Amino acid sequence: MEGEEQTEEVSLFKQFPRNFWVINALELLERGAYYGTMAILAVHLHDNLDYSAADTGLFLAILLTLLYFVPLIGAALAEKVGYRRTLIGAFMAMAVGYTSLGLFDSFELIIFSILFLGIGAGAFKPIISASIARMTREDQRNQAYAIYYWMINLGALVVPWTFAAIMGSNIIDLEANAEYVFFASTILVGLNLAITFTILEDPAPPNPEKKIGEAMSTMVTVLSDVKFTALLLIYAGFWFMFAMNHSYLPLYMVHFLKMPEWFSVFLLAGFNPLTIVVAGPYLSQKVKGKDSLNLMITGITIFCIGLMLLGATTIPALFLAGIVIFSLGEFITHPNFIAYVSKIAPKDKVAVYMGYAFIPSGIGYVAGSYVGGHLFGSVAEGWERPKLFWAIVTCAGFMTIVGLIWYDKKYGRHDAMEVEAIVEPEPVDGELAAAEVGAMEDCTACGAALAEDSDTCPACGTLITVPHVHEPAPETPPPKKKWMPFSFTPNHIVVISVLMIPVLLMSAWSAGTNTYFETDDDDKGKHRKITDELWEYTWDEDGYLDEGEEDEYDVDSGGAATGANVTLTWTDEPNGPPPQQNEGDTFRLVVAPPNGEEYSDSDTNGNGQEGEITITVDFPGQEAWEGEWTITVIMVSAGPQSPNLGPLGETDDGNNYELELDMQYWKID
Repeated sequence: MEGEEQTEEVSLFKQFPRNFWVINALELLERGAYYGTMAILAVHLHDNLDYSAADTGLFLAILLTLLYFVPLIGAALAEKVGYRRTLIGAFMAMAVGYTSLGLFDSFELIIFSILFLGIGAGAFKPIISASIARMTREDQRNQAYAIYYWMINLGALVVPWTFAAIMGSNIIDLEANAEYVFFASTILVGLNLAITFTILEDPAPPNPEKKIGEAMSTMVTVLSDVKFTALLLIYAGFWFMFAMNHSYLPLYMVHFLKMPEWFSVFLLAGFNPLTIVVAGPYLSQKVKGKDSLNLMITGITIFCIGLMLLGATTIPALFLAGIVIFSLGEFITHPNFIAYVSKIAPKDKVAVYMGYAFIPSGIGYVAGSYVGGHLFGSVAEGWERPKLFWAIVTCAGFMTIVGLIWYDKKYGRHDAMEVEAIVEPEPVDGELAAAEVGAMEDCTACGAALAEDSDTCPACGTLITVPHVHEPAPETPPPKKKWMPFSFTPNHIVVISVLMIPVLLMSAWSAGTNTYFETDDDDKGKHRKITDELWEYTWDEDGYLDEGEEDEYDVDSGGAATGANVTLTWTDEPNGPPPQQNEGDTFRLVVAPPNGEEYSDSDTNGNGQEGEITITVDFPGQEAWEGEWTITVIMVSAGPQSPNLGPLGETDDGNNYELELDMQYWKID
């Protein structure tokens, strides 16, 4: 068995040329460096360097603009000067960008760092996928790109978690040593530079005849298609939501104490790629052959559910569950958007249109980073309403669903396959290969899009044939769509999505505020600071109440409490002379923490014995609340003497009590 397994493993590597694995190694290291940096970049800019959330969003928007729009020119440049030379220049630019991020802190020099990093990463981005296409056969292409996709997610998973293991997970330590993350990313792209110089064979020789201006003219041609441009803008709403994953999700976790202190931003960064690596193969099989638009709507809905969960919960396990859920939604949504583009694009321009299917990612990332910075700064930080921030972001998803359904009704193409009259050659068994008649549609076996120059499906290898006719085939109406989930019609989904927006916003507003915690010095007007240890606060009071009376106390530790124990004790008067006994006294204790909840309990002591009521308030997760605790002690009834001996007995109209509060809290400056 071991010999067989080893043979299979070796044969997998031998299926592709050595240069294929070298290219994938470059992708793994580069993506690891990028996602390792992105895991902490927003926290570093906001907390270490004291830039506002709006400025942090501006920095990220500039980086992502370069990352997604430099490839428009970078691909043509790579063809002109050669892939290898372009890779060398890209890695050198990235090395300068990562290193300077660790060295500089002024606004102008941060911009300098981001320009180098964005140009380098943007120039690198299109080369790997184009190289794989050049060095693999058509029948290998699906497996080759599956390996490539896994390399991306493997780098995004392994490198951030390695950083966490090496540096430790405590967020305060990570902030103090963030520059080492950027230097480590420099080392990773330095390894890529060494590999490119020594091992890599140029995937494509230079083509000096290539004109860079052709790339811009092609883009103008594609974007002049108003229908296609409308689709790109609508779908950008999905990436507006996703942009929060790398920018404001880490800040939200850190400053609203969503996870224990040991859970770092690097561990957070790994959950999205981990979900895709583990669940991706299974989901790919489950969605195969289903309608692309239905799957996009289902995926965006799942993504919205994940955002709502992580934005509303105070329980760490549910916070992570929200990340896993939106990652599943991402995996379902984006591949099917690419498939949808392949179906609605003009048949003679499918490849060109699909080459621009990345534009919504760029638009959404840039807008999400910039607008998200202002939203996070004003709504989450300023108003201390993080639930409202995530609700606003989630509304973009529901608006995207409405836009996609509108677009599909107005512009989506679902034309029947047209077959021109054919006389020669005569087929075998009355059928012709599909490529011979130019009748390209989706594969009937697995639903994959077909290329015009192939007779076989690239996904499952099925030979695609069509009936041989001597006259044009009659036009048939397109099949009726089956809408998911739960057989909803498009109108149902639009109504539900529109109604969800006000419901979500009102619910988030009514959920109230959460304390925003700072972890840096209060030298730029930021109003909170927490230390890395909890403080103890104890308060006590004695009192006396007659039956039916109550005492109310307001207690404030001066910090943000994570919970408290409140204990009320009393001892009833002793029994009188036999046979007279003193029945127990009944007290009620009411505790109202600053989170708006109320806890109460009552008890009656035994004859002549001590009575005690303890109320424990333990906020879930890492939640803490600043403000006054209102504690009310009520004397419900004073137990009478039984039997009543009149003037010979003792009266019992009230009782003494002792009240004590023990609290743990974060200090706030």
